[in-house]
Amino acid sequence: MIYMATAVTKSTMAALNTAYELKYTAATADVDGTAEVFTFTPSTARGLLIVDAVGPAPATATKDITVAFSAGTLWASKAISAIATKAKATVIEVDTGAVKGSAGLVTVTLTPGTGDKLKSDHLCKVAFVEII
Repeated sequence: MIYMATAVTKSTMAALNTAYELKYTAATADVDGTAEVFTFTPSTARGLLIVDAVGPAPATATKDITVAFSAGTLWASKAISAIATKAKATVIEVDTGAVKGSAGLVTVTLTPGTGDKLKSDHLCKVAFVEII
């Protein structure tokens, strides 16, 4: 089972030496081992996907989270996968041209390990930071 797509509110860093608010979008999937799809529409060639899976104290997640970007539909398309470590925040630099669809949408699926829930065990939240 996969939860419906959740839109990510992106943050844009447009100037050096400037502080910006990091805007997170919380996971809603609260069923053991259930994946959730997150989407965003980047306007830059690269950016940072941040998966915050710090979780509650004491920790209840027992496994890491699989992060899978769908291949885009442009000439440079390529599926990308990574692991977000449980109880940590993970940053993945993304070449948006490789994962962007023809309408400009990027789709990334987060899948917790069997027995873990994105929402309650990982307290998972996602952010995308555009770097200009």
